[in-house]
Amino acid sequence: MTTYKAKYETRKLYAQKYITEDEVAVSSTTYAVMWSLSDSDTVTSRLRITLLFKQENTVISPVQGLVEQWKGEGWTPMDEFADAELVFDTQEDFEEHMCRIARSFILGIPLNSDLSDSDDTPEDPVNTRTFDTKDKRFSKSTKIANISPVKLTGKNDILPEQEEAKNTNENQKSDDDSDDDEWL
Repeated sequence: MTTYKAKYETRKLYAQKYITEDEVAVSSTTYAVMWSLSDSDTVTSRLRITLLFKQENTVISPVQGLVEQWKGEGWTPMDEFADAELVFDTQEDFEEHMCRIARSFILGIPLNSDLSDSDDTPEDPVNTRTFDTKDKRFSKSTKIANISPVKLTGKNDILPEQEEAKNTNENQKSDDDSDDDEWL
């Protein structure tokens, strides 16, 4: 199992449960989550995990699971559970599985990965230094260039590349003063 360098913490805020007329149990649990990748700033959010399942003999048979994240416009679906063959021993096992799905989605790591926040961890969740491909157009790994930040001072700032493109476009314009484009 691969270990990734990241921090991820959850705190259960509250849970709501009921059973439908068709004997389908519904559980909705809201979590506060906090995460950071490598040495980046910590991000916080709210997640809601909704489970629909049937208690059959001694196992939990999932009907559906849904992970949602709170955003400015309300609860937004993040991912869903739709595995017809997986069963769980308890409702808590099903909910824990959905929490791992949310963690995997948020951090961009495989589902059953381990996390560590120590400096000797072998892999960052997101490797932004190389892009490997089997595409014939690339014979080797393509390195992402280190780009120096450009300091902008106002709304009308133009990056050097944009200024060069602007000057090139202006030089290519014809001297035709016709009114063909006035209808725009």
